[in-house]
Amino acid sequence: MPGLAVGVFFAAACTSTPPEVPDQAPAVAPAPSEAPGAAATVEATPKRAVASGMVRPTKGGYMVGNVVVDGDLLQKALADAPGKDPNTADWFLGAVVRIEGELHEHGASPAKSPDGLVLQMRSGPYTEATRIDAAAIEKPAVKIEGTLARSKGLFSLAGHLITKEDLDWSLAPNGGRAGDRVRLYGQPRTVVCEPNTQCLIEGSLPLFDVARAERLP
Repeated sequence: MPGLAVGVFFAAACTSTPPEVPDQAPAVAPAPSEAPGAAATVEATPKRAVASGMVRPTKGGYMVGNVVVDGDLLQKALADAPGKDPNTADWFLGAVVRIEGELHEHGASPAKSPDGLVLQMRSGPYTEATRIDAAAIEKPAVKIEGTLARSKGLFSLAGHLITKEDLDWSLAPNGGRAGDRVRLYGQPRTVVCEPNTQCLIEGSLPLFDVARAERLP
């Protein structure tokens, strides 16, 4: 796709963070002073709030925007939502969902095993939904499919641009390559180019954020 922004603008505009956002967030708590095996944790009192965002998978559940939600909790909350596919437990991946309930703020430094190795767990600040009183789908998941093509550091499919990072995690372990036939579920979004940057003729980038992907024959 000619004229696509590269370099600094590409790093700023494109979604390159895998769905496990809390694992990537910088820790705000000081380094733990406890003995190995302990984690310094700060937790606030749950508060009633509303969260909205595209649903992506993460460890043990889903991300609704930047809020972690237990898998069973979200599935039960959307059990009667329109468009439900009874044959697919996570049919709502890629949809924009609004949840209302109790959100709990967490902040934790990495925990270590007795031998000093960092354990695989969430660290740094993150928000978790501890109770959902109401849930609704604001936008259903958008489905695009076809053959992937390269486009100056990105992939193009059905008039949209997809980051390599999104294809790497959603089509793991091999990721996506030019010529692969795939079906993607997620949400399109348009990034407007900054002044004096190379971009498309229209002055924007038609990106597609991936929540679920599958390979086609």
